[in-house]
This record gives sequence, C-alpha cells and structure tokens, in this order.
Amino acid sequence: MSRIYSPESYGLFSVFNSILSNLSVIAFLTYTGAFFLERDSLRFYSLVLLTMVLSVVTSIVCGIILFFFKTQVLDFFQIDALGNWIYLLPVFLLIFSLTSIFTSWLVKEKFFSKIAGVNVGSSLSGKLLSIGFGFFLFNNVYGLLLGDFVSKLVSFFSLGFSGLQKLYNKIFTKASFKNLKNVAYEYRNFPLYQLPTSYLDVIAVQAPVYVLSASFGVSNVGLYAFSTTLLDLPINLLGRSVAPVFFQKASELVIESKEQLQKLTTSIFYKVFYLGLIPVSIISVYGDLIFKYVFGDRWEMAGVFTAFLGYSYIFKLTVSATSGVFALYNKQKAEFTFNIIGLVLKVSALLLGVYLKDLKLAILFFGIASAASSILINFMIFKVLNLPAHKIIGKAVALVICSFLLFKGIRILIEYSF
Repeated sequence: MSRIYSPESYGLFSVFNSILSNLSVIAFLTYTGAFFLERDSLRFYSLVLLTMVLSVVTSIVCGIILFFFKTQVLDFFQIDALGNWIYLLPVFLLIFSLTSIFTSWLVKEKFFSKIAGVNVGSSLSGKLLSIGFGFFLFNNVYGLLLGDFVSKLVSFFSLGFSGLQKLYNKIFTKASFKNLKNVAYEYRNFPLYQLPTSYLDVIAVQAPVYVLSASFGVSNVGLYAFSTTLLDLPINLLGRSVAPVFFQKASELVIESKEQLQKLTTSIFYKVFYLGLIPVSIISVYGDLIFKYVFGDRWEMAGVFTAFLGYSYIFKLTVSATSGVFALYNKQKAEFTFNIIGLVLKVSALLLGVYLKDLKLAILFFGIASAASSILINFMIFKVLNLPAHKIIGKAVALVICSFLLFKGIRILIEYSF
C-alpha cells in the first residue's frame, strides 16, 4: 500500500477517520460498557436496544448536518479533495457503531474466537481491497476509503449474523420505552464519566492529525498516519483481543475473588508488556532504516515518527488490555481526571513543537508526553487494585530503558564499524 498511495492520500484518509472516531464515541454514549454489568436478561436487551437507537439517531443527525453544511465541514477540516465522498461519513458511522454493539454483545456471550477471527478477516480483506482499488481504479484517498468501507461492512455482517440474529426478536419484544428510560438512568455514569473519558482519549490520539494539518500540511499528516497505523496493529490485534476476555473474567472475579483479580491483572500486564518490548525497541531504534528500505524513500520520515512514538505504544498496549478495572470499581471519575491530565500533556507537547516550528520535535515531545500519560494510567490501575504500583511500573520502565540502550548501542557499534 505504501508503494501505491501517497502521504497526501493517507493524510486525507486520516482526517476522515479522525472525524469518524470522534463521532463514534458519542454515537451510543458508551452504554455498551454496561452490557457486562447487567445480569437481568430483560434489562440487558433494553440496553442493547438503547444503544442501537442512539446509534441510528446520531447517524441521521450527522447526515442532516452534512446535507446543509458540507462545504463548511470540508473547509474547516481542510479536506476539500474528498468532495461528495464526505457523504459516506454517516454510513460509516452507523455501520461502525452497530459493529461495536455486536462486538460487546458477543463478548458478553463469550464468543471470543469468533470476534478474533472476524477482526483478522475484515482487516485483511480491507487491506487487500485497498491495494486492488489503488492498483486498478483509484490510487488516491478514494481507494483507501473503499477498502476501509468494505472492511467495516465485512465486520458488520460477520458479527451481526454470527448467532445473534436468533436473539434480535427478543430485543423488540422484551424491551419497552420505560425499560430504556430505566436502564439509561441506572447506568448514567457511563455517559456522564465514561463518555468524556473515552472522548478525551480519542481527542488525545487525534490531536496530532489536526495540529499537523494546520501547522505542517496534510502530507505530514499522512506520514504520521502511516506511522500510527503500523503502531496500532498490535493494539488492534492483541490489545483489543485481550481486553474483552480480561473484562469478562474480571467482572466475575471482582465479585468472587479480588485476590485472583489482582493476579490476573498483573499477569496480563506483564504478558502484554513482554510481547511488545523487543519489537517496539527494534522499531524505536531502527525505524528510519526499516521504513526507508521496506516502504521507500518517501516514507523515511514516517519511520522517524515511529521511532519517537514507539515506547509510548507499549504502555498504551497494556492500558488497552486492563483499563476495564476503572469501570469495575466505579472509578470512572478518576479515569476521566487522568485522561484530562494526559490530554493537557500531549497537546502542550505538540504546541511546543509548533511554537519551535520543528516537526520532529513536535512528534518527539508528543511521544514522550504520551508515554508519561500511559504510564500514569497504568500506575493508577494498580493503585485501584491495591497492588505495589511503584514496583511494577518501575520495573517496566527500567526494562524499557535497558532495552533501548542495548539496541541503540548495537546500532552505534554497527555504524562505527562500517
């Protein structure tokens, strides 16, 4: 794909996806998090219907806004090249939102292998079609959009008709407006605290897209987007596969045995951390060389960005696997506070780079701030569980430093020798 699509195409695609990510957070007000806490079947089906109704309404509102203010939206985000393709946004939003609902439902039913298979299959099919569209039809942002659309469509149908269709009639026969109102009120902490937390997380992730677009141009957004797309792969494949399993098991252990929950969380943290340590160290030290020779000269700077961001992603990976602890202990307010701190750190780091008019420094500062933010959240997860957070996080940070020094030393030795 890097040989077919330009950084500009990736930049436009990244801005489109960032808008989608922001909208998807508010689509069902994060009520899917309550799926795992509800034991009564009647109330659970009411929750499912509530999330579906909210998703449809949000998508319709999005479509209406685009119908009347398309030009203003394109101008504001500096994505005029998308033209009428922007009308796909509400369709993307509805499909993505319903797929998220199906995923949470399947996790509650413990269909983990089904979810993992669909995630891999849809991602692979989307990439292959993007290559095909780019090679034969559109070697611009349209090819990327079409490939992504097919990927989301495959996920939607695969998950929606994986056995859940047998239960659809129960949603409409057992749920009622009164039930919807009751569950919406009972789980109001999710839209009140979990929603802002999730939205802050999305803003923190997407902040570089908007800042780089405004300050350094859409081409540099494409380089950043390509870098983060590769860094996100382990989070999408590993973190999001582990997180539902962890949350399902943890929701049982928080009632049955908190000691076992402590052991489970610590075990998951170390397993995910060790799996990512060596690959992240390699990409952080040799990123510029790897990208230059694998993807081509025009993507070398993306390799530099990847090197700056690499270690922040290893701690982001552990957070994605275990952050469900906050919801289980009703600590959404605390999580929200830490995400605000993280957002302020990241945006400040970016703006410092912009002030210095140095793109590399902006990404480097952002990577450092992101790592600090994720380390803080990991630390608080262990504090919530009454675990020795200083010891666990201190060990992880020490291993990261040692790993970086080792691989950096090897590179210096090789360059000095040749």
